[in-house]
Amino acid sequence: MMAWLDLLRELLAASFSLLLFPWRIFRSIRNLSERRFEFQQLQHAAVPPQPAAVAVPSKPLRKVFISCGDMSGEIHALRLVEELRKQYPEVEISGFGGVRLSAAGVEIWQGLANLNVMGFADVARNLPLFFS
Repeated sequence: MMAWLDLLRELLAASFSLLLFPWRIFRSIRNLSERRFEFQQLQHAAVPPQPAAVAVPSKPLRKVFISCGDMSGEIHALRLVEELRKQYPEVEISGFGGVRLSAAGVEIWQGLANLNVMGFADVARNLPLFFS
């Protein structure tokens, strides 16, 4: 019975999205020249200067918390973990992640990198996982 409700909910959401389609096309066409102008301005804009390097704190970093909710976030976090370990070999890193972070020596509290929740309903359904 629950599968039928999920299917009905998805069909209603798709129908609503389909109803909005003509408005979205109209709005997109109406704003086309403005977007082209912005794009041309960006092509000729100067590249901003590199931000100034931040000074490394004088006291050693001891603990770091990382939260990755998907695979791409975990890949970026892996690079961060590598750099942190180079500068602070004794740092303790823990948080939410996946198998790759675990293999890199991060203490994983919950395997969120493979969870891939999206939207309010998915997050609400998985709230107990975040507080366990």
